[in-house]
Amino acid sequence: MENISKNITFENWTNYKGKEFFKVENIPTEEQITNGKLIAENIFEKLITQFGEVITIENGFLNSELNNKILIGLNFENGDALKISSSKSGEIFNYIKDNLEFDALVWFCGSKNNPQYIYVSYNAENKKQILKTQYSKELKKMEYIDFE
Repeated sequence: MENISKNITFENWTNYKGKEFFKVENIPTEEQITNGKLIAENIFEKLITQFGEVITIENGFLNSELNNKILIGLNFENGDALKISSSKSGEIFNYIKDNLEFDALVWFCGSKNNPQYIYVSYNAENKKQILKTQYSKELKKMEYIDFE
């Protein structure tokens, strides 16, 4: 299978943590691959140009079965989203927020200065929704709130 972009292999984009446990094939359609190429071109490759190769893709594409099993409230099944991490995650988050087109951007856990992960999606709508996660003691789970 061909690469999604210069710096994202097909294997890296479809890889997921827990594959030994779930044992689910993660095979995208042509439309999902096209979406993956769009987010790679419009987000990931621009980040590589800006920050160098310090960015790890934690999740790219996840089929609907895996998306429902692995992630709570984040959608990877369209192929138009990435979950990334870096020692420079705070800088990367702010760069995306201030300089790139995106649909959703989420500061996921971490510290005041550096998220543990960044979720970013890119599609035709590009609503520029900016959120962060917060643990709700009342609900006993993570919730998404507006980023301040």
